[in-house]
Parts: sequence; structure tokens; C-alpha cells
Amino acid sequence: MRQRPRRPRRQPPPAGPGGGGAGWRSRSPPPRWWPRWPSPGALLLGDGDGGEVTRLALVAVEGGGGRGEVTVTQTAAGRSFDVRIEGLRPPPAGSLYELWAVHPQDTLERPQRVSLGTFTTAPDGSARLTAFTAAPADRFPVVGVTLEPVDGNPARTGPRVLAPGPAG
Repeated sequence: MRQRPRRPRRQPPPAGPGGGGAGWRSRSPPPRWWPRWPSPGALLLGDGDGGEVTRLALVAVEGGGGRGEVTVTQTAAGRSFDVRIEGLRPPPAGSLYELWAVHPQDTLERPQRVSLGTFTTAPDGSARLTAFTAAPADRFPVVGVTLEPVDGNPARTGPRVLAPGPAG
């Protein structure tokens, strides 16, 4: 019996926007998770390597202090968050701050958020941290900070302290 010659395997398209990657072709629409519109207070930039960079501002909630800036870089594996916080008092004993990727309709009753990690601030109220998530950007487009008890509970139970705000 004669065997058929094997066809060569197709090579995947190059990664990145417009170049395919993640199983989509450059002439097809981007995948569902690819961000389509910037969040309120967002400034869109390029990183020189074809990845999308977004800058988000964080402002104090309900008369609190502090502010921050988050630089979000889209990569082939997800989003990287470079966070700088200023003027946020160190958390009380038994508490930490928690950074979240948040859906705009998130509530305590119907949580729609992904934790990006916990942190504390220096005595001068500053903090610098880096976080990463593969959670879809179209579902969790903004970030926020809450004050959480150190109780081992992964859900948000504490008050919001920093929320998305106007850039500037």
C-alpha cells in the first residue's frame, strides 16, 4: 500500500495586534479580549514593540487621600500593570491595600473583579508595584484599590480607597 506524502504544517501567524497571534489572522477581527475602547481617564500610547499601553489615573474616594497612576501594557500573555501611588496613608494594623482589575458594574452584592495583589505604603504614603493578569481586558478594563483586613478572605470586604478618575 502506497502512503500519501504528508502536508507541511502551517506556521502560526506572528504575535501582536495586526499580526495575528493567539490563533487569529491579521485580516480577521481581534479576539474578544482585545481592548476596543479606552477606559474613562485613559491615555492610549504605543510601547514601540506593537503592544498597546494605557495610562489610568486613580483618585481618592469619599474624601480620602491619595492618588495614583497605572501604566497598563498589553502583552501576548495578558496585561502588565505598573502602579505608582502617592499620598495614601499606611494601612492600619491588621489591614492591607488590595489592587483589583474591575468591571465597571462591580458591586459588593455582585462582584466582578480580579485581585492583582496586596500592598502597603511607605510612611510618606508612596508605593510602587507591578502586577500581571490574563483576565480579559474587555471584562475588567479599570483598576481600583480597597482597604482589606488581613483575614485570609480573598473576596473584597473593605471600602474602596482609590478609584478610576480623570487623567491629569
